[in-house]
Amino acid sequence: MQTYRIISMTMGMMLSAGTAMACAPGEDLRATLGFADLTAAEQDGFARLFVPEQAVLTSENIAIDDAFGFARCDLGGMGDDTLITFALPGVFCEENCLLWALHRTEEDDWQIILAAEGAVTVAGSYSMGWPDLVAHGEGFADIVHKFDGASYHDELEGLIYGEVFDLPQATSWQADEFDFVGVVPGSPGPAGEAVIALEAVAQQLDISIDGLAAGLTDLNGDEIPEVIVQGEGAEFCAADGCRTWIVSITAPNATILADVTAQGTPEIAASTNGAYRDIIIWSNAGARVLRHDGNTYH
Repeated sequence: MQTYRIISMTMGMMLSAGTAMACAPGEDLRATLGFADLTAAEQDGFARLFVPEQAVLTSENIAIDDAFGFARCDLGGMGDDTLITFALPGVFCEENCLLWALHRTEEDDWQIILAAEGAVTVAGSYSMGWPDLVAHGEGFADIVHKFDGASYHDELEGLIYGEVFDLPQATSWQADEFDFVGVVPGSPGPAGEAVIALEAVAQQLDISIDGLAAGLTDLNGDEIPEVIVQGEGAEFCAADGCRTWIVSITAPNATILADVTAQGTPEIAASTNGAYRDIIIWSNAGARVLRHDGNTYH
């Protein structure tokens, strides 16, 4: 089964209006439609993009709905539904099945803009105005897919972080009205949390706080900011990123929840594990998700 095909086609007919699923941050994309629920244009698009798969179904006398499920999702937030196509267990896969996102362009072409394995969760962070998507399943680490303006990618692929992926500008360390949580530098925190975190990391390393920078965020919604501490300069940074600490504060004490290497500022996802939000970090190997296990992040 072909998984990463970018195929476009000219559609003579306009896609009629349909109801998109919410695509809410923190929730998995799920099949909610059958083939008969699709518009004629969507059905034709599926038929043209999935020729090999349909040949198998025809030869085995298998209905499309026994092998595929569908949903609509306005990923771009512009009223243009993206058709999500799910491979269902049984015909082409048993577990960690594939999922594709088919998007209609301004030129009335359709193309596959995402191919992912396993379940896919909508993250709270964004790239080029489109939500990041986190693929997860049995037997493999979570994979973050980011939109580059044309399609989703699961690694940097030579692109420069920060020039391609545009996150909203956080003005507060607390969640905004859209439940977005950023990392805000330059503030000591309501009870000096940033200073406490900097001193805790410096004490652990037996260094001064010079060369360390802190940003406030909210990982668990308890009205007490957590702190992202990052090293700056050659002492802390190499080609794959800079040393980064996630610090929880219960004044006057600090607890280091993670000690990792990251390119750029970590991103706070809308998805959670227990009370704590997941964290997306980047390195030369691509993006990965840190999840809280009740005590620390892994």
